[in-house]
Amino acid sequence: MDSVLEKKYRLVKKAFGSFSFFNVEDAQEILKTKKSTLYWDLSKMVEYGYLKRIGKGRYSVNDVQNEQPSYSVFAGRIINILEETGFRFYISGIDILIKYMQHIPDNYPVMLYVDKYSKDEVLSLFDNHRIHYIEGESSNKNSIFTNSNTSDNIVVIYTTTNFEYTSDGFATRERAFVDLYNAVTRSNYPVSVQEIARIYVNLTSLGALDKKLLIKIASIKSLHHDIRFIVESKHINIAAFKIVEIIRSGV
Repeated sequence: MDSVLEKKYRLVKKAFGSFSFFNVEDAQEILKTKKSTLYWDLSKMVEYGYLKRIGKGRYSVNDVQNEQPSYSVFAGRIINILEETGFRFYISGIDILIKYMQHIPDNYPVMLYVDKYSKDEVLSLFDNHRIHYIEGESSNKNSIFTNSNTSDNIVVIYTTTNFEYTSDGFATRERAFVDLYNAVTRSNYPVSVQEIARIYVNLTSLGALDKKLLIKIASIKSLHHDIRFIVESKHINIAAFKIVEIIRSGV
């Protein structure tokens, strides 16, 4: 969101943040702008997820943009260990998206990304702290979780040199979704594709997902075809889905 629009949002939030909703006339009184500009401003605030449209001419301040991740106790332990080292890292996956899940697991592998050049030191550190870990770049990616007991505290470690779309050791929601999708579809991470779908629906319904950014981040992992298909699925005719199914069957 550009700085001008962000200033306007802060005025709206200050005025109506404690109210269940406000209407266009209320916003106009605060922003003191003409109706055409006002409608554009409100539309962009909704698009960016800062406001939620709850009815004709009615809006509410959407605090989802400022929510902090609800990470697990085990993830907190990992963070405490790594923060003392100065190594670059970020937590991703369920620890970022758990608020948007329908079926929350009792336990799950923490997804950790570390700088590829510090991986050996991190693994040694985890050995010293008796942290049970799996290397995400295992040569047998399709079964890295097969022999792991998900009732145990496990961290799956991926390496990267790209720390865009992360902040203070946590992935953004968009990056976390792409990371989780990649792990589920490429490495049998123990979350169902149905749950991935529910996460996506909940994120979008709350205005908590930047779809353009989602596709951009997906290109980092060469998943942009998958993610674009998900993002644009509601615009695709059902016949196209059937044709693709037929093509993929080899008929």
